[in-house]
Amino acid sequence: MKKFLLSAAVCLTALGASAQSYLLNNPDNHSYFGLRASYDLSCPGKVKTADLGKTKVFGIGSGVSLGLVYNQPLVANFYIEPGVTFYYNTESIEPEALGKAVKAFKNRSLRKFGVQVPVQFGYHFDFTPDISLAIMTGPVLNVGISNDYYVTTEPIAGHDIHSSGTLYRDDNGMNRVDCAWRFGAGLTFAKNYYVGVTGDIGMCNMIKGTSGAVTMHDNAVHFTLGYNF
Repeated sequence: MKKFLLSAAVCLTALGASAQSYLLNNPDNHSYFGLRASYDLSCPGKVKTADLGKTKVFGIGSGVSLGLVYNQPLVANFYIEPGVTFYYNTESIEPEALGKAVKAFKNRSLRKFGVQVPVQFGYHFDFTPDISLAIMTGPVLNVGISNDYYVTTEPIAGHDIHSSGTLYRDDNGMNRVDCAWRFGAGLTFAKNYYVGVTGDIGMCNMIKGTSGAVTMHDNAVHFTLGYNF
């Protein structure tokens, strides 16, 4: 009986050590490509000026993004994961920013299309061969391709008033390039399937040509589904 208990204790100790090693340093780590699709929640910051303080010009909006990542193990379960993502996002325009003379709008939105290049550093904890939890952080380069506004009023004298154009212009426009810092977590299950949530904090002033007198930063939250090949 004593021999049996001793053998069982040795086995449990070995299993515990093996599980701990697997959790922090999986010997099966390998590089892979992954497909990522996200629901994006744009959260633009307020426009800040020295004279007027902070003013809310753009509001929260929805969007989608689709891209690829490449996961490369570095040391133990520590990895680097660069990627490229194309996005289509929207934001609302606050009525006050359009003037107080018109109160009712059918549409007042920004529509953005562009590409993001994230480079994430992370560490994953492998609880089983099929389930892994990762935490990650790193920079994201954002290059805008288009950023157009669309404004349509309710009928005035029987006619809608429509206005549209681009905010990527030289006079009082917005910058195309931004750099954000991303942080988040992701769960891989059934070996190949991925679900995650990340947040981006914009680090660059998006208002062009004001020498820093007027500032605004773009932020976002991403809810992501994916598949690892």
